[in-house]
Amino acid sequence: MGNLNSSEGVHLRFLDGCPEIPQAPAEDQVQLRFDELLLSACTDPEIRDELNAAESIGSKWVYAFLSKLPQGSVAEEWLDPRECVELVQRFRSDVKCVHDLFLAIRVNIMLRSGAWLEKFVSENGIEELVAPLQAPGGASIETCNEIISTLFVLANSSVCISALLKISECCPMLYSLYTSSPSSEIMLRSLKLLGILCRESAMAQEAVLNALSSTSQSLQSLVSKLQQDQSDIALQFAAIKFVNALMDTRDKKKRASICEDLQANGFLTLLEPFKTQADNAKAQSPRTSSMIAQVEIFFENYGEATKGDKLGALRLALGDALNANQISLTDNVTAGNQGENDVEAANPEQEQTDESSANLSGSHGAFK
Repeated sequence: MGNLNSSEGVHLRFLDGCPEIPQAPAEDQVQLRFDELLLSACTDPEIRDELNAAESIGSKWVYAFLSKLPQGSVAEEWLDPRECVELVQRFRSDVKCVHDLFLAIRVNIMLRSGAWLEKFVSENGIEELVAPLQAPGGASIETCNEIISTLFVLANSSVCISALLKISECCPMLYSLYTSSPSSEIMLRSLKLLGILCRESAMAQEAVLNALSSTSQSLQSLVSKLQQDQSDIALQFAAIKFVNALMDTRDKKKRASICEDLQANGFLTLLEPFKTQADNAKAQSPRTSSMIAQVEIFFENYGEATKGDKLGALRLALGDALNANQISLTDNVTAGNQGENDVEAANPEQEQTDESSANLSGSHGAFK
């Protein structure tokens, strides 16, 4: 793509007819203009934060400059949706092209109208986009990062999220990136993306939950990764936000099942240090304070989700105790009656004497 910080203009690859990108102004000006674009284009603050962290200052200048072009200057021939899909098929494995290609795609997604996105989706663009992640052996770390960055931009559109979820292996594939990638950055970003999908809609949340339930490990792998490096606050923060998004469901059985799974695999133990720091949250760093806030949300949801089970167990225990007590009382009454019978059986003469006395008394009364 060329050096964006040079004194000469730069022509972008894969964007035929796109005007030359001039020399970038000071970094703070680039950042300011990029922030303005994100605020107008992205409704989700987490997507804005992620793109801000992932894009270089040079890439941010590309977005910022092109976003200020006059209305109608963003020509269709820059990157036709069908041509875009063909380019992905052709160059997605070429390390030398992957950055420029996916940047060009993200520029189009960000600056184009919804019609361009709909055509891209109809041409199976999203399927082709994620295909390298499903290939045997997976994709390179650089390619993974470029694809994930593009998926974050796509996640700003409900139409694109729906198309993404129609790919049956999408959510299991993203979760697999978390569990198996050698890159902590990719682990972190894939978990963030899954959390964003969960918060999109009940259907999206269901797809993510199904992805977890389809694996034998379920949430065990989530917890085990956190246990391996408990000093990685960023990963822990992404994990707790993801779990809170999973638990934000009206299905009480699913919430209870998630809680049981997390408790059994030691997730609550990992959160205890943050729970004890809650009283001093204001004195912590912003990241730790945010983590503590998410932990509080988790334990509140956890308490609500397990309350029904606890009440049910209590009712069951009380019922068992009452039944046992009733049986005990019945046994005592039966034992008392049996004792009286035994006494009567042991003193037959006394019984007969009592009967005789009663008869005599009755006879005297009759003659009076």
